[in-house]
Amino acid sequence: MNLTLNELIRKIKAKEFKNITIAAGAGISVAAGLSDYRSKDTGLYDQLKKFNLSNPEQVYDINVFRKNPQLYYSVSKQFGTHNLELKPTAAHQFIYHLDRNDQLLNCFTQNIDGLELVAGVRESKVIQVHGHRRTASCIDCKKIYSVKTFYQNVDKNEIMKCTDCNGLIKPDVVFFGQPLPQYYFQKLPEISQSDLVIVMGTSLQVQPFSNMIYKINENVPLVLINKDTNLRRLEPINNKLLLKGDVQDIISSIMKQL
Repeated sequence: MNLTLNELIRKIKAKEFKNITIAAGAGISVAAGLSDYRSKDTGLYDQLKKFNLSNPEQVYDINVFRKNPQLYYSVSKQFGTHNLELKPTAAHQFIYHLDRNDQLLNCFTQNIDGLELVAGVRESKVIQVHGHRRTASCIDCKKIYSVKTFYQNVDKNEIMKCTDCNGLIKPDVVFFGQPLPQYYFQKLPEISQSDLVIVMGTSLQVQPFSNMIYKINENVPLVLINKDTNLRRLEPINNKLLLKGDVQDIISSIMKQL
C-alpha cells in the first residue's frame, strides 16, 4: 500500500519516521535564484544553446576545461553561477527542520551551492555529491585557493593559474571526468538504514546519484517532489508517493502542516 500525503505529514510530525534520507537536486535551489539544468527553455542547458556546443555538458567537462577554460569562465559570468550570496529556500528549511528534530539520516545533494549548510543543517549530514564552491583548487597539484579570488578572475576574464605548478584553478566542483568525493561512497551504504526517502527537485538523470534509490530497502516509502514525476527509474519502487508541481509550493504547504 502506497504512502499518502496525509500519512506522510502525520508520520513526520509524530516522529514515526526517524531516519529520513533526502536526495536533492537543482530544483530545490531555483527559488534562490539559480537555474536548474534540464527544464525546457529556462534550464541552464537550454540557455547554453547560444554557445553552439554539441553537448551543453561540455561546460562542465574536465577535459574541455583543460583545453578551453574560457568557456567555463564565460558561462559563469553570463549566468551568474558564481553568486555566493544566495539564501536558503523553503526546501532547505525543511531539511533543517528534519535535522533539528533528529529525523534526518543524511542529505545527499547534487547541488554545489551549499544552501543546506547555510540553512543550518549539520555538515556531517550533508553529502555534496558533486562537490562545492567553498574553495577552489589547482586541477593538477590540488593546492587550495580562495574561491572568491577565482570568481574575481572570472569577472575580469583572467584565467587563474596555480602559483606552484601553473595548472588551472577551478572551484572544487566535480566536473564530468572527475571522481566523486570519497565521502559519498562512505555514506552511501547508510541509505539502507532509511525508513523514508524523499527525492526533491531532480529528474534522476545523472548517474551514479540516480542509482541511489535502488539501495532502499524494499518496503521503505519513497516520496518524489518534482515538476516531472513520470520517471522510469521509479518503476521498480513499490511504495512511492509522487507529488508533482513546484517544489517550494509543495514543501511550503507541508511545512505549514508540520
